[in-house]
Amino acid sequence: MKAVVLYDTAYGNTRTIAESAASKLGRGAAAVPVDGFDAGALHPGDLLVDGEAERAAEWAAGLVASRGSGTE
Repeated sequence: MKAVVLYDTAYGNTRTIAESAASKLGRGAAAVPVDGFDAGALHPGDLLVDGEAERAAEWAAGLVASRGSGTE
């Protein structure tokens, strides 16, 4: 399983927290800025952590909408 911690930051604080969270998740985990993330790189079973409350949440909602709920 791969883990991605998404973040968006103005001053670097959120990046620092996202990097710390990714390091705790272990090998295969990465902190990635929202603007630099490729949604096509996600596979079923991957863990996506929204590490930022505004832009990343909007982006993640769009990702879920584009891929469906998975309950079809």
